[in-house]
Amino acid sequence: MGKIMSESYRRPLNKVLKTLKDEGCRENLFIGSGCGFFLIGTVEECIAKVDNISEYYRLQYRDGYNSIKEGIAKACKEAVYEDGQDLLKYADRLMTAANRIKSLVASAALAQKKYETFIPMGRRTVRDMYRKEVDNGIAIILPGMETGNYWTLDEWRTKNA
Repeated sequence: MGKIMSESYRRPLNKVLKTLKDEGCRENLFIGSGCGFFLIGTVEECIAKVDNISEYYRLQYRDGYNSIKEGIAKACKEAVYEDGQDLLKYADRLMTAANRIKSLVASAALAQKKYETFIPMGRRTVRDMYRKEVDNGIAIILPGMETGNYWTLDEWRTKNA
């Protein structure tokens, strides 16, 4: 892998993409964070799709947070006492619900933080940039925990044809 990172590329992704376009880059770009690439294509394709990919991940975080809140609401409903119910059985249900709620509340705090502090991909500062020997292209690595589903150019083309 050939490093091509220079201080001139340690800027927001949108600016790096514009620079690459202005320089006439014709190589495929492999943009990712976490442990995979979430966007692969020419400079023009990446410029056109980076906002959509960003919105996809932002909505995933929101939906994850909402799903956790729904789980908490469901556990609360299951913990409601009904007239005539055996108190020992109710106590067991209440303890089970309390344990589920406790675990979900911890997850909710993290999910809410991810959603509220989400930085769009185009505004993130490029962390690393290098030439890929396999697939002949340029890898651009951003900070973040988003993981990609596509590892090679062929896989990307198959899934996004």
